[in-house]
Amino acid sequence: GETLLAQAVQALAAGNCVLAVAPGAPAALQPLLGKGMPIAALDGTADPVESRSLAIENAVRAAAEMVEADVVGHLANAIAASKAA
Repeated sequence: GETLLAQAVQALAAGNCVLAVAPGAPAALQPLLGKGMPIAALDGTADPVESRSLAIENAVRAAAEMVEADVVGHLANAIAASKAA
């Protein structure tokens, strides 16, 4: 419990979202839950195959969001602006 809480705090402090899946995760992370932070806790274990599928889906979704937000274009403009300065 304490290790999970410490890891979640560290991940949040680094600007990450946290999804904790472990026996007792909701109880261990209770001090952080419901505070408006990007964290969720599920009690149990994750199936490795389902986890891999979820990771792939999330990567594709994140890539699509970056395309929609024109992240590459914004980066190119920022680089060009820094070279011109």
